[in-house]
Amino acid sequence: MKSGFAALKAKKVAIATFFISEKELMKFYTISDDYISYLLNFDHKVPNNGGAGYKGKKVYIGIVLEIGTHKFLAPLTSYKPAQDRIQSSSCSAFKLHERTNPDNKLGLIALNYMIPVLDSELVEFDIEAQEHRYKQMLHRQYEFIKANRQEIIERASKLYEHVVIKRTEFFVRISCDIPKLVDEYRNYEKPKEQDN
Repeated sequence: MKSGFAALKAKKVAIATFFISEKELMKFYTISDDYISYLLNFDHKVPNNGGAGYKGKKVYIGIVLEIGTHKFLAPLTSYKPAQDRIQSSSCSAFKLHERTNPDNKLGLIALNYMIPVLDSELVEFDIEAQEHRYKQMLHRQYEFIKANRQEIIERASKLYEHVVIKRTEFFVRISCDIPKLVDEYRNYEKPKEQDN
């Protein structure tokens, strides 16, 4: 039985689905700094939770997609004017806007930065605990994502095919190194709790 990248590449068609339990709708998730740091050892394109370029701590929030036997966290990002240059049909990103107002741009799902994730590292993000304005934006993103689930799945599958199976140069260059990350992510070990 093949595992890791070899198993991913052997699949002729990638099948992606949202991570949904039978009783729940899709949710937003975060992952730990330690897990991100671990993945950064293998791919410098993995987005981090903060750093020199950020004014404050930035939490890696995303949606979970299942492709083959692996779960991937695809990060959300708030709107920036540079996103206007990205084609709306691009498989590397999925632009978000308010469902009833396309002019109210809400950011995007950066599919090109999706990373494999272990169930043990997924933490449900508490939208209700956020400040009012941020919470409103997250609710609007969530509603748009729910309404466009199938298209997001199709784009993630197409990107996966370009990066893993076809090895299309452009998409390989702008995306996380999915084959390398898939080979390594299951080797992650949580740091042991230290007694104070």
